[in-house]
Amino acid sequence: MDINPISNYSIDEHYRQILSVFRIYDLKTLLGAFGQSRSGRKFELRDRAIKLLRTRPANINYSAYIAKIHEIYRFLQSGMSNYNIMMRSSLIQNRQQQPQRMYQPPLFPQPSMHMARVVLPQVMPQRQGINYIRCIAVGPSKIRCIVSNQLHPNQQMSIVAQNALEVGTTASRNNSYTPSIEAVAQIKYKKLPFYEVIDEVIKPTLLTGTDTCTLPNVHEGMKEAIFKVTLSPEQANVVADNCKISSGKEEYLYQFQIRICQLIEPIPNESPDYMPLDLYIRVGRKPCQLPPSLPITSPGTKSRLTARPIDCTANVKLCPFVSNTITIRWTPDGKNYVFSMYLVKKLTSDTLIKRLHDKGGRSSEDTRNIIIQMFANIDPDVATTSYRFSLICPLSKVRMKIPAKSIYCDHLQCFDVSTFILMNEKKPTWMCPTCSKPCLYDDIQIENYFLEVVSSPTLKYCTTEIEILSDGTWRIHKETIETKNTNSTFDMVKSNDIVDLDSDDEMCTERNAGPSPKNSKSSFIDLTLSDDEGLQA
Repeated sequence: MDINPISNYSIDEHYRQILSVFRIYDLKTLLGAFGQSRSGRKFELRDRAIKLLRTRPANINYSAYIAKIHEIYRFLQSGMSNYNIMMRSSLIQNRQQQPQRMYQPPLFPQPSMHMARVVLPQVMPQRQGINYIRCIAVGPSKIRCIVSNQLHPNQQMSIVAQNALEVGTTASRNNSYTPSIEAVAQIKYKKLPFYEVIDEVIKPTLLTGTDTCTLPNVHEGMKEAIFKVTLSPEQANVVADNCKISSGKEEYLYQFQIRICQLIEPIPNESPDYMPLDLYIRVGRKPCQLPPSLPITSPGTKSRLTARPIDCTANVKLCPFVSNTITIRWTPDGKNYVFSMYLVKKLTSDTLIKRLHDKGGRSSEDTRNIIIQMFANIDPDVATTSYRFSLICPLSKVRMKIPAKSIYCDHLQCFDVSTFILMNEKKPTWMCPTCSKPCLYDDIQIENYFLEVVSSPTLKYCTTEIEILSDGTWRIHKETIETKNTNSTFDMVKSNDIVDLDSDDEMCTERNAGPSPKNSKSSFIDLTLSDDEGLQA
């Protein structure tokens, strides 16, 4: 097999994606076929497999190693569909002959070559690679838990075959179709700017439940699913070591975050959070604090929870030797939902602002060219030689310190990036305050042209507007200067009656103004006084 030479970086990026979908058994099969150690956790096996690609040791046939990876990957993609017909026939035969037997082996065709050379383990170690346990109904009052990634594909399919009727019946009652495994694996949740994903605790899993619920206050038709997860020592330590107590409350820098979204095909690039009806989640014996409910917009409909991630860190047992049971209950509504759990790091607004600075902004020269082009596209019949630009942030109503905007906004007006990020930390909307279009964090760009303007020593502290000229230069707005001169004259000639309107528009006066004439008497009328307060002369 001819392999085109590619760089180590390309190999790392390309095969990291392929090896990331390999199970522990697949990684051990790959490494064992080339005489490598098969011990360790999943991420250690994966890193060991990637290292062989990077280093290309002389004692390993590199072409055969690449071919083996593709062989296992093709088997994973087509394994379920290849056995679909045989599973159905085996299901009928097994249920007729031995309905009480739990692990009736189905009649499978001859496995592929890489499967034939490996002896299948009969019993997998209990602690090895447990990520989650799926619940499948086997009767009106029984629940069977299957450790899905501990079993060999054939063992998994034998169990699925014996339960296909029950699962299929449940799925048909809830949804018109059951999404494929490939579709669920493609789910990518919408990125959250204030959370950085560190590890994937539970991979995206289709939320399918049983009619028998163990939780109290169950309504008719509700479903329940149970997941069991055991943390790795690294996951437990990083959360426990970065916990501090403030005002008697534990605050975690690293969090375990549950995310649920609706599965829509074709799968979008990013799936936003979306909660099932009557959602209830319990980790261990403690219920999770769920987001608040949205207001009911139309009569006859049920209220859903606000679409946001669920922090369950306080409920999780931070011990790598104890499993955590996650119980989920909801009311089916004909939609398919995907459940996941991640280890994330909470970021501060200062961190996000620093990352924007590190990313770099739009250069002043690019903005100047945009301004020149903007004036060139103006109707020649309209005499326009300048453009008024406000230095006031539309959110904070004070002068901007770090002007920024979305790369997709076609207007010049900016907002103060610190204010924008702080407001979205309290209430995430991520909308441009000028044009009301989406303004995601990854799309924000600092405008260096206007950053130089607000940092210019020629600006007075009270300057709120500038004029942008057709050649790309700028100057202080004339009305600001004229207003300053007019106010100074007014103060000198007629200073007896001053009306304080308590307005946001502050007069532009000098910081070190001299004292008023001794003989002048001033009367201040403050229109902000209430009706009960008298005017003092």
